[in-house]
Amino acid sequence: MYRYGRYPMTAPKQMVYTLLLAGMYFGASWSITHLGRDIGFALAISPAAGIALGALLCYGVRLWPGVWLGAFGFNLYFFNYINRIKVFAAQNCAAFA
Repeated sequence: MYRYGRYPMTAPKQMVYTLLLAGMYFGASWSITHLGRDIGFALAISPAAGIALGALLCYGVRLWPGVWLGAFGFNLYFFNYINRIKVFAAQNCAAFA
């Protein structure tokens, strides 16, 4: 048994898998956020967590940076999006005042 997962992995392959996992995590987080916004209430499911759990169980802890990058990127995107909405709302309030 390998120490950091079931399969041996070279550095380039690990980098590709890490970036792929980050993209999948970001995409799943983004899609579920927009789905929840369209139906008007919060959703109690998180496909991104399932993707991360599956990848970490199969490939071990060496893919943690992919989970971190995906979550960090999504949080940057989401909070920037929220700040744009706040600025837009403030501009509308100022225009109608």
